[in-house]
Amino acid sequence: MLSPQAQEMLGSMGRAPVSRAVKSETGSMNYVMSDPALVLDESDKWQQLWDRLLIGK
Repeated sequence: MLSPQAQEMLGSMGRAPVSRAVKSETGSMNYVMSDPALVLDESDKWQQLWDRLLIGK
């Protein structure tokens, strides 16, 4: 599944290949990596902000 041929096949099926050597529509997209531990540590803060801004609590 990680060979260039398999990655090209996945790309042709609309899947995002994991190899940077295989061109895809998603290859030029910017993305942000998040730290799961930090997300869990700050979940209360973000939940309170969500509640206040969007739910009106």
